[in-house]
Amino acid sequence: MKSPRNVLTTTQKLAFFYSFIVALSFFIVGIVFIIFSASVMHWVMESGLKKEGLDVVEKFLKIDGNIITLVKNEEGKSIDEYAVEELMGVLIYDDQGNEKGAFFTQGMKTGSHLAPNETLHGKDDVVSLEFDQATLLFSLPFSREKYYTHSIVVENNSKERVGVVTVFHLTTDTTMFINILWSVLIGIIFLALPFYWIIGLYMARKALRPVMIIQKQVESIASHKLETRLTLQGSEKDELVQLAQTFNNLLSRLDSAAKWQRQFILDMAHELKTPLAVMFTTLEVARDEEHNKEDLQQLFSSLLEDTQRMIRLTQTLLSTTRQQQNEGLDQQLTITSVSIAEIVDQFLKSYASTLRLKRLDIYATVDQSLTITTDKEKLLHCINNILDNAIKYSPDGKGITIATSQSDGHVYLRIADQGTGIDPAEQTKVFEQFYRSPVTSGAAPGVGLGLSLVKRYMALLQGSVRLESTPGNGTSVILELPAQFVKK
Repeated sequence: MKSPRNVLTTTQKLAFFYSFIVALSFFIVGIVFIIFSASVMHWVMESGLKKEGLDVVEKFLKIDGNIITLVKNEEGKSIDEYAVEELMGVLIYDDQGNEKGAFFTQGMKTGSHLAPNETLHGKDDVVSLEFDQATLLFSLPFSREKYYTHSIVVENNSKERVGVVTVFHLTTDTTMFINILWSVLIGIIFLALPFYWIIGLYMARKALRPVMIIQKQVESIASHKLETRLTLQGSEKDELVQLAQTFNNLLSRLDSAAKWQRQFILDMAHELKTPLAVMFTTLEVARDEEHNKEDLQQLFSSLLEDTQRMIRLTQTLLSTTRQQQNEGLDQQLTITSVSIAEIVDQFLKSYASTLRLKRLDIYATVDQSLTITTDKEKLLHCINNILDNAIKYSPDGKGITIATSQSDGHVYLRIADQGTGIDPAEQTKVFEQFYRSPVTSGAAPGVGLGLSLVKRYMALLQGSVRLESTPGNGTSVILELPAQFVKK
């Protein structure tokens, strides 16, 4: 399957993301600044219009009863000159809404289109007049509205309303300023995109630098150097440091598996070498020399024992491999009623010749009526491994004790030998794969797989196995099983 072309790398994706975030941040900040600027300008304009309106009322109007008369201020300026000077417009109306005067600076339209409607809406000293064209109280960019306005009620000495003065300014300068801000904002966003991209690439590469370090370190690890570990500086809470630790855990498992494989090959070669060499020598002797019937029987017995040893070794190997590759196979249990006495008798008969050869005595105290519900084949495998070890490590002429007991719904099977025993520091290790005690490894053949399988199978059977041993006084292995297997 071909990979798609023009696919962005992770660095480019992060750079694009960072660029988008930076541009969006500028855009949001710019909008906030524009709204704030417009608000400030509106507030300033409102304050200025209010002051100018009060100045018009105080300096250019004379109120006599209900009559409004236009006058010049103390400086001798007329209201017309004041309007031009302040760049504003002034409309003066009497109480009936009739225009008393209209004064405009350059650029403002004059005429009846600015005349108010009949209704005056007043609150306190401010009156907003409804014009034919909309009155602008707040300016936003690209607004079509033309004026800022402010109206003041004119009262006589009796607090009677005699008219209204409306002052207004064009919004041209404000709108132009806001539009300039918009143009600058858009220009910064689009013209600075290459700069954003450069910043994004820098930040992305900086963020992914630990990943590149991990990549280079992983690439440098050879298949024969799995003990190498990744090193990455940083806090334990850092996700990339945790990723490096995950890689190290994986390397540890791979290293253990590789060592297990190498050790397995060496041990199997060693264990197979001995019986094969004996078989080869036996066959050579049988071929090259003349033998009577008794000699041939001994040769064939030797071949048979070596063949049985290789079969047991192969069966143990197959059981271990299946256990590791697919533990689900071991969990397919066949639960039946099993007599402990029958199993012990079966093994004693099968090991009868070996027991006679080593002159080993068996002291069996087994309850003939004791039965449990369990998987018979796996229990046979466990007892076979333990009894085989007891025979292998027992000195000639000694004895082996087999005893059963039960308590609190559990059955106990103890198999004890009179061998050299196991050091307390090594007693927990004997259940590990391929572990063999230095004291006993040379005393009898083996690869250290039997007890590890016993431990696994006993766990499947809802039981346990433990070991009691004193150096020089032999070893006892105790199997504990529930009398009734509970299906889950």
